[in-house]
Amino acid sequence: MFIVYKKRNSIKMDSFLKSYNSSESEVFDNFNYKPRKRSSKRVANERVHEQDYTLKSFMSLDIPTQSCSSTISYYNAAESFLPFSMPSSEEPAILATSVKVKPPKIETLYSFLNFQSFDGLFLPSEKFYSWFGKNDFKDFEIIRIKNERVLCLALAMAYLELIMFETFKEECEMCYEKSKKALKKEVDGDEQKINEILEKAKEWVNKWANE
Repeated sequence: MFIVYKKRNSIKMDSFLKSYNSSESEVFDNFNYKPRKRSSKRVANERVHEQDYTLKSFMSLDIPTQSCSSTISYYNAAESFLPFSMPSSEEPAILATSVKVKPPKIETLYSFLNFQSFDGLFLPSEKFYSWFGKNDFKDFEIIRIKNERVLCLALAMAYLELIMFETFKEECEMCYEKSKKALKKEVDGDEQKINEILEKAKEWVNKWANE
């Protein structure tokens, strides 16, 4: 619904701008003056600003879901608005050598956020594990987090905090907070347990990032 609404708005806006520009030209012609055209760089910057605002507005929607497996990530839904979107055929594994490089790239951030579901969860999957250069849950036994869903949430939050916050905190802080709420539900609101879990995950991510 959001995308259809956005497209309809875009059509209306394009129509309005054409009409406005046409009227503007007629006015200036009467004074034998031609309006200065916007540079291609300025137009591109305006489009990026609009698309970034669109994505942030879309991410701010707190839409409840009953099953993560039955939902489509809102980042995928907003992908068509991103000028820097990755091709759908490109897998996270391709980025495995650069996902921990500082400063990170915005493409890396949005590619990682594709793992997040509407309710803030980062569900276990081969692609998620491959992001960290691992194959499955067993490869993270050293962290000593027994619940796989909790492990993935903690890893994702640690990754965002340690790798992304320094450069893109504004872009991903909302997603981080959603995950924190999801983690709180997973451990029945135990704040002490949340802190312990996050400390374990951050310790592992920090070592991994400096390997």
